[in-house]
Amino acid sequence: MALLTVQLATEQGYAVGAQQAPGVGESGRSKVNDVLNIITAALSGKKQHRGLVVTVDDALTTPAAPAVAVIPCAGVTAGETATATVDGDSPNTISFTANAGSTTAARVADANTMAAGINAAAVASKKVRAFRRNVHTLTLASVTAGTGIVIDGREFRATSTATGQRREFSISGNDSADATALAAAIMADPDSTRDFVAVAVANAVHIIRWRDESYGSVPTATAATVTIATVTTSVIVVANVLGAVGNAISLSATQSNSNTAITIVSAGSGKLGGGLGGARLQKAL
Repeated sequence: MALLTVQLATEQGYAVGAQQAPGVGESGRSKVNDVLNIITAALSGKKQHRGLVVTVDDALTTPAAPAVAVIPCAGVTAGETATATVDGDSPNTISFTANAGSTTAARVADANTMAAGINAAAVASKKVRAFRRNVHTLTLASVTAGTGIVIDGREFRATSTATGQRREFSISGNDSADATALAAAIMADPDSTRDFVAVAVANAVHIIRWRDESYGSVPTATAATVTIATVTTSVIVVANVLGAVGNAISLSATQSNSNTAITIVSAGSGKLGGGLGGARLQKAL
């Protein structure tokens, strides 16, 4: 089943669900009926409304999220030439500075160059977008019930079994299963996904911010069973389309001089991963 969300912009407030002051107008219930009449008229083609937008997610319980992967620039050897390839479409080869992989400034420059190359590639840019970020990595090792992980003031708490409650994750499996459960809890929290995305790989969860790394705070944990590190500057590659469909996009990065691969962090093997839900369609009626 699909999840249908309707947004209606009006020139005046509706105060839906509340009774207006005596003598001012109709009750909130009557106003809801007004909104439904507007939607009905638009869907039937009788009357258009410029402020009516319908969003359809091809999933009922799973929020739509884009597939994503991380290319850590610390994995690039000094003086080498690196190439990133998206679904077989490679941007121009990217020459890294002599200090690549050794200093923060060099990594920032390298990440910016690689991201720009991916975004400039004719085919790749239609499928993904790339940008530079630092990544926080949470490594889980025998996490116990009650352990809290705080990300930008939002606490995600470990439970012995799945509860289905917001910001809770089950630790009933092994460390990898616990990491997957934590990432799923983060991705199911709409307040969090406005600011960052979580990608689980083995027993680690990687937190990637949509905004630059100066925004927000370093995650914290209430127990030593969760260790937190800041991964050096990386290139984040995100599918342009929301949903699991982005998980099919392949991604590789190599160093041409030694012909060795750069390790990519992703929930998918050789592909982007972590995409959730179905494709999202927005249409003004």
